Amino acid sequence: MKNITTAIRLAAVQLGLVATVALADPMAALLPASGISLEFIGQGRVVTPAEVYQYGYFTHVAGVENVFSGTPNNASTAYFTFMNKLSTTRATPHGPLTIVDRKGTATIYLNPAAGANFENPASFEAGTPVLTANLRHQVILDTANGNTIFMSFDLTVISAETFTVGDQKHRLARPGQKMTWTNYGRPNTSTTQPGQFVFAGVAVSHDPAPPGLSINRPADSSALRLEVENAPGTRSVVALSPNQKDRTLLTSVDHQLAKVVMTDERTRPSKFIGTIVK
Repeated sequence: MKNITTAIRLAAVQLGLVATVALADPMAALLPASGISLEFIGQGRVVTPAEVYQYGYFTHVAGVENVFSGTPNNASTAYFTFMNKLSTTRATPHGPLTIVDRKGTATIYLNPAAGANFENPASFEAGTPVLTANLRHQVILDTANGNTIFMSFDLTVISAETFTVGDQKHRLARPGQKMTWTNYGRPNTSTTQPGQFVFAGVAVSHDPAPPGLSINRPADSSALRLEVENAPGTRSVVALSPNQKDRTLLTSVDHQLAKVVMTDERTRPSKFIGTIVK
């Protein structure tokens, strides 16, 4: 398991108590702050209602100083690209507007070699995936205003990898985190690119929900067992001994060392060492 150190404040008020408290995000130092985290330029292609592609590159990635390999700053020099694969679930006419709902997946790639090209949509899938997400997507098409398009995306992150640019480590999000993308678009005037419309927009990252920690009394009352969740679906069970009641404790979990340290802050700096048992 990756080296993750997590600090929490734990109130153990009764031996038999079952409780859940907030656990600080172990990857928080690598995550962008909530707010606008990405800015992007892209194109879209509707092959059939069940086969819709949106692809492009990022002109801004929060926390990353340089997102281009050189000039000009366009798809050919962009390190970060994306590919959305969608299917249409509903199309609703409303006067001069058509509202289209879609669902699918989004993938963000990091490609140190860059080299994407809008004449070749597959080139935006080159590189290493650093984020995948499920998404729900709404398009508002205004036929009375030159077929202009407003699009919104509701993303739920499935996976996010830590990556390095220069000598800095970064992570775009954490599993379970929500992101909202919005963009504006128009029909594509290019005769050589397969994309039928062009767009540009921003992505907003929302504060990630913290993992949880559960306190349970085991059959063997000589120890408390702590279940530490560092990401949805990933848990470590920590056995602690001796029991500590009516204490405010500072707990840290280091998965590389496979140990947990609990310090009694209220009385004296005595430490209790436990072992991650699974």
